[in-house]
Amino acid sequence: MLIYDKVLEYAEKNPEKIALINGDQKINYRELSLKIKSISLSLCQKFSPGNKVIIKLKDPVKALLYLYGAARANLVSILIEADLSDKEEKNIIEKVRPVSIIESKMITLNDNLEFREGNIEANNQLFKTKKEDIFLGALSSGSTGEIKVIWRDHQSWTSAFDIQKEIFSFNENSRLLITGSIVYTGNLNNILQLLAAGGTVVFSESIFPKHWLKIIEEKEINALFMVPAHYRILLKELSKSINKVKSIVTAGSKMDLETLKKLKKFFLEAEICEFYGASELSYVSFAYYDQLLKNKGTVGRAFPGVDIKIKNNEIWVKSPYLAPDYRPEASAKDLGYFEGTYLYLSGRKDNIINRAGNKVNPFNIESSLKSNKKIAGAAVIAVDDFLKDKLLIAAVVKSNPDLKIKEVYKYCRENLKAEYLPDKIHFIKELPKMKSGKLDRKKLANNFKKKYK
Repeated sequence: MLIYDKVLEYAEKNPEKIALINGDQKINYRELSLKIKSISLSLCQKFSPGNKVIIKLKDPVKALLYLYGAARANLVSILIEADLSDKEEKNIIEKVRPVSIIESKMITLNDNLEFREGNIEANNQLFKTKKEDIFLGALSSGSTGEIKVIWRDHQSWTSAFDIQKEIFSFNENSRLLITGSIVYTGNLNNILQLLAAGGTVVFSESIFPKHWLKIIEEKEINALFMVPAHYRILLKELSKSINKVKSIVTAGSKMDLETLKKLKKFFLEAEICEFYGASELSYVSFAYYDQLLKNKGTVGRAFPGVDIKIKNNEIWVKSPYLAPDYRPEASAKDLGYFEGTYLYLSGRKDNIINRAGNKVNPFNIESSLKSNKKIAGAAVIAVDDFLKDKLLIAAVVKSNPDLKIKEVYKYCRENLKAEYLPDKIHFIKELPKMKSGKLDRKKLANNFKKKYK
């Protein structure tokens, strides 16, 4: 199956059904189908199969239309943020070498759909895209901040669509709210999957949770996908339960139990599901609310079709959802272990700190610190030091404003091995995060390198 096949099929069955909503903008499946065909026809006349195009559009609806259109023209799309810095954009251009950059100032979408429909249908024979063809260059930076491109073929995503639909309780009646960027593959994958199921995707133009609540009410949202950080700020605005929402899905970083319990309190009717995956691997494991409560800290059991092995503490995966360059087996360098059939994470291989002959896993220090009720968040990084080789620095976010630095030092001495004791502890207002919700470890390290150079 190709990434757009089900969308075009659904448009034949239910053309007036609304597919996409962004503010006052609405597009039904017939319009979506025709725009995809129109764009693909235009692009295939300009470019050759396999050519790469960067899509740099602020409007998520237009970006999706061009992604679908480019995929149907057998082109490879690389989605980037519209507000990306010149330096970051140049870096990506050097990596992917696109034939074109599609941005707002150069695009026109012909709204005279009836006029073009016959011409579009007559040219369907031009398209000979196969499920093995690459359609997406997904940008991934991980916690190191170094950008890499994960090339995705159609089948690596579409082969999971029916399973996702069942696990996440998504269907053609789902109205899914997306609050983040579609450049983040967690958002993009769930959008494409829901459209393949015939559902409706609703975008938020605002980053503020009060606006999200307004959309949930006015647009009759019944499904949510957000990173944990977005759920946390949404919960701060809630004062009453919302029973219309039937499905809540999260990923990007581990959700804490406090947030999980609050979600269930305010969304009593919702099935809550957390999944673990990676840009290279796609879906790896998943767990529902009761399983997450019973098996504290787990990222769940293997996603259907996925074979997980632990080799030297590192998680290795075989599955049909791997990106082509990573088949037949790959690791995203996450460390972990099993308890029964449940998978647990224990940090990342490339975050291990070598200090004076000791290998220090920041995850262990961070987990210990976060178990302190006065601490809301913690991250540990290392900076070079002439005397100690490496300085271990703990950045701590307080949940109790009365917490003192000396209390944290005392807590560390009582709960950590000597080689794991932080040399320096700093209180910070919040930990820097990437759009996926993961800790931006590189940004945090750079902040402290300036302080200790």
